[in-house]
Amino acid sequence: MTEVTHAQGSDLMSDALAFSQPGALLVTGLVNSQIIRTADLAGMLGVVFVRGKRPGQAMIQMAGEAGLPLLSTRRGMFDACGALCQGGMTHLTRLRGNGPPGR
Repeated sequence: MTEVTHAQGSDLMSDALAFSQPGALLVTGLVNSQIIRTADLAGMLGVVFVRGKRPGQAMIQMAGEAGLPLLSTRRGMFDACGALCQGGMTHLTRLRGNGPPGR
C-alpha cells in the first residue's frame, strides 16, 4: 500500500505540471485523456474527479496501464480539497514553502 500525503487541485494541466511533485494526488474536474497523461508524466499517484465526473472506459484502461488509481466524488473542488486537508493531506505549495503561514 502506498500512502499519499499531499494533493494538488487543478483544472489547468499546465499548472498541474508546473507545480506538481511526484507522489501527489491530482484533484480535477476535467475528464479527458490529457489528465491521465499529465498525472503519469508528473509522477502522481492517482486522480480524483470532482463534481461526480466519471472517466470513460478508454480513460480507465489508460490509467490502468499507467498504474494510476482513479477515484470520483460528488463534492466540488473546494469541498474535496478541504476534506483531504482535514484528513491530513498537505497542499504542495506548503511543502515548497510558498503557501500561506499557519497550519
